[in-house]
Amino acid sequence: MTTESNIRNIPLPEDHELIEHYQPRFLGMGGDHLVYEVGGHPDVVIKASTYYIKDILLGEKTKDLVATEILIKNDQIRELRAFWGKKHTVPERRYLMRVPISKDLLDEIFKNDWLRRVPPNGYESLKEVWTSVIVQEKVPEINNPEHKSFSFGGFVEDELENIDQVQYEKLNHTFITHETVLNEEDLNLFFNLQDSPKTHHLKDLIKQAESDNELKEMLKKFVLQAIDFAIKTGNILALAGENNVIFYKKDNGWNYLLIDATPVHSGPVFKASMEILHKIMLGENIDIKEKDLLKKGLNFTRTINGFAKSLGLNDFLDIINTQDSLDKINFSRIFKASLK
Repeated sequence: MTTESNIRNIPLPEDHELIEHYQPRFLGMGGDHLVYEVGGHPDVVIKASTYYIKDILLGEKTKDLVATEILIKNDQIRELRAFWGKKHTVPERRYLMRVPISKDLLDEIFKNDWLRRVPPNGYESLKEVWTSVIVQEKVPEINNPEHKSFSFGGFVEDELENIDQVQYEKLNHTFITHETVLNEEDLNLFFNLQDSPKTHHLKDLIKQAESDNELKEMLKKFVLQAIDFAIKTGNILALAGENNVIFYKKDNGWNYLLIDATPVHSGPVFKASMEILHKIMLGENIDIKEKDLLKKGLNFTRTINGFAKSLGLNDFLDIINTQDSLDKINFSRIFKASLK
């Protein structure tokens, strides 16, 4: 998360109605959101979607379309909470509303945009923007220094220029289909490529679980539930962002919490990824947005499967249709083409 300490000098207008009524204090940027505290409501946090800020500003999505997608996303949140239980999820609600903005903050939002988009003309004078806003209960557990993030830290495909092609193909063929018999070398490959070397959260969790059987059993429950969730709902968990999912100790026992676990896409990502893979196997072309969906689906699948095997589980999440074969796919060619 880009914290207030390193972008505290980004100014926000003081005359906006959101500031007048709720007195939000900008905390920082985390993943796809601007995060605010709310004056007078210490147990609530506001998260404004940078994803929708860009789409609406550039005219790629209308407010009406975003409002419809928010309804879908609220349904997904209800589904998530019903599936995982209130013990493991955080109450939240999403709205379409205006939020205060500034030139410097918009520059930060558009920096490294995955479609290489730039702010529209005249953005320097904008004081507010429309977007999807999450109102969520604050999670005190995240401030516990002993909590652990279940996160792979970054999408492997975004680093393909620095990764050996043979190793990348092996990573996919090993961890997205159950046909491969895994060995120690395969698990080393998983942690070296899928788990970000900058954060190594997955490796840290496994290392601690080796000497903490209670944590290990809770990790197993989480992974098995994640597999079941993807199969039954067709969706994934957003496991790239730090602290989207955390493990923490409470009353001398381990628990986990899904804080920002729903992906930004309004549709079911795992199901879409399976359909896109089938499309590729039929020799059909896919566009850049389909590649982005597939990237999210592959990273989730590899993470869950690699972690399951590291825990000694035989359960596996298969993203390949039974009638399809991985032999027809060159993943490096698919994603390197989108980097150009």
